[in-house]
Amino acid sequence: MPRASGRRSGYRLRNAKRDANEPEIIEALEAAGAEVVQLDKPCDLLVGFEKVTHLMEVKNPDGANRIEKDQAEFFAAWPGSPIHIVRTPKEALAIVGVPRRGNRRV
Repeated sequence: MPRASGRRSGYRLRNAKRDANEPEIIEALEAAGAEVVQLDKPCDLLVGFEKVTHLMEVKNPDGANRIEKDQAEFFAAWPGSPIHIVRTPKEALAIVGVPRRGNRRV
């Protein structure tokens, strides 16, 4: 079955400037077995892992960049699962549950 990864299968839906730490976050998620699609708005990443979908907004670890006003409004009004702000691969992996599931280590 073809991977849905935004980086490999043409699903990249964004041309905007990316955060410098985004590639390492994507790499860690994919190494754990997640499918990752890069988006534009409302958030940066659509992540599928073990039949659960996660929405993630990537921000630099130094905290210098902030959520845009339209994103904050969308995040607050979104009726689905939470949109997570991630700054490191460890945070992204924790959201999908990799450190807590069985003996799987990434």
